[in-house]
Amino acid sequence: MFERTAVNLPAHDHKDTSAGKDQDKQLPKVLRRSFFARFRHCTVLASAQSRVVHACGRRRYPGVIVAVIYGGAEVIPPYFSNYEFEDSIKEEALHSTYGTKTEDAIRDAVFKKAQDLEIPLTREQIKVQRTGSGQGSGTVSIEADYSVHVDLPGYPLDLHFAPSSRNKGVF
Repeated sequence: MFERTAVNLPAHDHKDTSAGKDQDKQLPKVLRRSFFARFRHCTVLASAQSRVVHACGRRRYPGVIVAVIYGGAEVIPPYFSNYEFEDSIKEEALHSTYGTKTEDAIRDAVFKKAQDLEIPLTREQIKVQRTGSGQGSGTVSIEADYSVHVDLPGYPLDLHFAPSSRNKGVF
């Protein structure tokens, strides 16, 4: 599978040209050799060096690399915003279970957080259900359903998200 060959790299001689000294001095043997030269007897490291050199020397698909970076820059932010939004929904459900907020107040808080994160969501898309009475004796369920349109060149994309959280009180 892998070809085991030893790589012999030349050691570099260094000269000290200090003022007043004309004689050549060599650095210690350990400092003269490069990292891979020190391990030239180890075939695994020698083959690793050749793979690194060959991989860095190739530039076959620069357009593909640019396209992947551009696509990632367009697609990753909606997923990150959804992650933050889902975290805030879980936090709101937890606090609302032990608080006295009404369903409309919970919906407004969730809607405000969606607006802060620039998520295309309306109040009607947020479903809040509170069961039980009193603090900590019921459940709070929050659900939202929305889509984000991403315009990639030649490939429009709709990302669908459905973050939700359900928290049950202790009592």
